Amino acid sequence: MKSFDYLGVITIEAGEALTANRFVTYDGKHTVDVMPIGVVIHDCASGNQASIAVGGVLVVYTAGTFSAGAYVKSDANGCAVENTATDIANLKKGSYMAMDAGTTGNYIRVYKAL
Repeated sequence: MKSFDYLGVITIEAGEALTANRFVTYDGKHTVDVMPIGVVIHDCASGNQASIAVGGVLVVYTAGTFSAGAYVKSDANGCAVENTATDIANLKKGSYMAMDAGTTGNYIRVYKAL
């Protein structure tokens, strides 16, 4: 497992079953094209309180291939995929930067970039 350094942890009500090490949005769901608030720390059933790491170095599961230094965003399952957007409005939907190269089915470290 990759190392992590949480600078902040909050709890939110899970809007669906949440899987650990995946991006989550303000409504407690793994959703594409919505700015993630952080990464789920432990699996959580819908309706329960989920612990979310919101700052620092976070570990997230990948669903794509990209280089270290790439901006990443969430896919529909909360996995990290490369954000190839060039305009700031779209880039803010995935304002995390990969600290490691990513390949599908692995864990990488990310940090909040914007």
